[in-house]
Amino acid sequence: MRAYNSFHRKFEVDHHFFSREQNETTLYWAGFLASSASVSYKTSGQISYRLEVTVSDKHQEHIQKLANTLKTNAQVKPRPLQRAVKLLINSKDLVLDLQKYNLVPKKKHQYLMPDWLVQHQDVRHFLRGWTDGIGGIYVDSSWGFRKRFKTYGTKEFLEQFKNLVVELGIKEEDIKITGKVNYKLTITDIYSIDIVSNWLYGNSNVAIESKKKLALIKYIR
Repeated sequence: MRAYNSFHRKFEVDHHFFSREQNETTLYWAGFLASSASVSYKTSGQISYRLEVTVSDKHQEHIQKLANTLKTNAQVKPRPLQRAVKLLINSKDLVLDLQKYNLVPKKKHQYLMPDWLVQHQDVRHFLRGWTDGIGGIYVDSSWGFRKRFKTYGTKEFLEQFKNLVVELGIKEEDIKITGKVNYKLTITDIYSIDIVSNWLYGNSNVAIESKKKLALIKYIR
């Protein structure tokens, strides 16, 4: 770990966090960042490798957990007008290592998991991170307070997600992908949601605790 000098301040970070062998923690945070973060290689025309995460301020504690995991003293800063918090890290190694997860600049409308990740035996940790970043289990009061599952992404990524879920024994017709530019994957069958919830959140050590708690409730009718 080394210091990075930016705007005359020294920031520390574990630059090689994502260069180590994949495990639950690295896969989870890679998934979370793939759904919630942006990376850039230049700032104002200058070479600058930046990782920026902005999320709802209700998840400030979780972003602080990310900062702690990366061993950085960069501050999680509030953005009151957006009701959000932001973490900005400058690290060439972190940013370039995230390329292997296809986390690259302007990924929003082109994200797709690499083949090695789709085939990884622990891909569920990556997808839990993605879901914590954008989506999750929620209760639909218009349908008698039943649990629902949703997440967002490119059509191609959601097809990958769907195919992995089908391998769990869920019927294809229970998984809907809708949208034109921005796509959404939804599951409304309560038994299918239980299967997906247990796959994503069961026996997990890293997650947004409120989402994990709701996911592991058997089901709500």
